[in-house]
Amino acid sequence: QASHDEPLMDVAWAPQALREFGALFGSGDADGSTDCGKRGEEGCARGDTDVAEDAERPLLDVWPFESLAALRRALEGTLALDIRSPVQKGRHPNPGPASGALEPEPFFVGDLWFHKVRITYALLP
Repeated sequence: QASHDEPLMDVAWAPQALREFGALFGSGDADGSTDCGKRGEEGCARGDTDVAEDAERPLLDVWPFESLAALRRALEGTLALDIRSPVQKGRHPNPGPASGALEPEPFFVGDLWFHKVRITYALLP
């Protein structure tokens, strides 16, 4: 019950990670960029990626997910959970809000294998 009551964490994508993720599934141009500039970062943050007609063949398939947006929602839902082991949580506790730091340093960096992709993530205070 304690883990069920734990609040979900916010999930945010680094722009480069977003481009690389889209490129793996063929949602970007040949150079791996997406059309986020046309819609703004908010559209990209929601997973609203349009597949260009001339996009490269995807390296990975989104199956069994219905779409790249569905895959991304599942990944973000997983990352919103604090999936660290009790040992990791003890060694790397959340220090709370950073005081005065413009870009806080992560207190934990980990990796997650999700749908044939190794995701490196960082937990920020």
